[in-house]
Amino acid sequence: MGIVEDTKAMFDATTMTPAQIVAGLIEEFKSSLAYKDMVQGKAYYDNDNDIRRRVIYRYENDVKVPDDDATNNRISHPFMKNAVDEKVSYLLGNPVTFNTDEEGEEQPLQEIVNRVLDEDFDDALIDYAREASNGGIAWLHGFIDTDEAGEPILQWEPIECDQVIPLWSDAAHRKLEAIVRFYYVEEYVGEEKKLVMRAELWDRMTVQHFIEYDGALVEDVEKNPDGPVGHYAKVEGETSEEYGWGIVPFIPLRNNSKERPDLRSVKPIVDAYDKVVSNNDNMLEEVQAFVYVLKNYPGTSLTEFVTNLRRYRAIKVDEDGGVDKVQADLTPEAVEAHLDRLKSDFYQFGQSVDMGIDKMGAAPSGVALEFLYSGLKLKASDLERKLRRSLKQVLYMVGQFLEITGQGKYDMSRVDITFTRSTITNSLETAQTLVELDATHSRRTVLANSPYVDDVEEELGYIDEEGSVDSLSFNFEPGDNTDSRVDDE
Repeated sequence: MGIVEDTKAMFDATTMTPAQIVAGLIEEFKSSLAYKDMVQGKAYYDNDNDIRRRVIYRYENDVKVPDDDATNNRISHPFMKNAVDEKVSYLLGNPVTFNTDEEGEEQPLQEIVNRVLDEDFDDALIDYAREASNGGIAWLHGFIDTDEAGEPILQWEPIECDQVIPLWSDAAHRKLEAIVRFYYVEEYVGEEKKLVMRAELWDRMTVQHFIEYDGALVEDVEKNPDGPVGHYAKVEGETSEEYGWGIVPFIPLRNNSKERPDLRSVKPIVDAYDKVVSNNDNMLEEVQAFVYVLKNYPGTSLTEFVTNLRRYRAIKVDEDGGVDKVQADLTPEAVEAHLDRLKSDFYQFGQSVDMGIDKMGAAPSGVALEFLYSGLKLKASDLERKLRRSLKQVLYMVGQFLEITGQGKYDMSRVDITFTRSTITNSLETAQTLVELDATHSRRTVLANSPYVDDVEEELGYIDEEGSVDSLSFNFEPGDNTDSRVDDE
């Protein structure tokens, strides 16, 4: 979308109403390439690939028409679901941790942050990253709600990427001036149930609501009888005052610098794979019936010919007549080779991990695993950099929430953000490395690098309880060598 330095100036510069401006922004957005990418990215994640809408045509009197009788198997493959889930689980399978060295307070900041950004936030973060991967950019809406006891809580809701139109104030898309959110709800219009568009315009301090009426977008006077309202209301006694966060409470997460979905780089490969498999399936189904070539057949009806063939297993022909059978030749080796090439291209250009046993082997070494994960690490690192920036805005809203609710004023820049990635390691190789480390490093260092130890201090306490241990040696039995998942910070 275009650059907007100030939403008020945008409205003052035209004679159109805010509802008309918002409606125009929605129409412009829905016709954009970015919107198309979002819709396609989410569809392919749901395995709703283009092949599912393939139509086979035939010519009738030189006119191209759909051939409804043709064999048209449409087999789609969930490559994108596997690739996106792999990336998100690799980066966020272990929850993001927030740490601070702050001590000695009645309510340490780290304890408060962990309480506010709880398991529900961890779950929302997974959906947030998945939406960014599918749509190119994702949005996390922060708002104040109340719990069962009526106490204020900070809630987080990932918003569908194709529902949000950002209005940036800079070309680098770092300063968000406002957003338009639009969505459809089922409502009764008279006695008929219809899908009705609702829209919202959020800036740094207020939100304005709109609703579709008689085919046009108008201001929702029920929600905004006196114009835009604040992001939240602060109640003190019998009075209520509206406030704004000071930022647009929709935090963007850019999948990459170009804000493009993961599908963009591999869509032609996925489409080609779907097409080859579907065409091959069509051929396998079609070759079950032979094609007959008739010579000097006296009849005029092909239906009569097929009926006689099925009933009597015999055909009457004229002199020098006959029947030949034609059967299509399948070349499974060529098909499999082509499919293998497409899969290899997908993993390479999509920066995913090929878990096939022919690639990994029975027990891949650490070097081999590093090579297999190299593309995924690059892709995840790009998302991590963007997510770290988004989480700083999350922490800003946490600080505002704590101040708003009278829980104190804190310097949120003192909170460190740590990502712990999940990867696969060779268990035997890792254990052997730990034995080698034990000869030259302290026990604490060895334990800190062990994939089997979550808490070093706790593990040292267990060792003390069991008595003195001279060495962390291991006895290895040949044969059993399984892989395990470890953390890679």
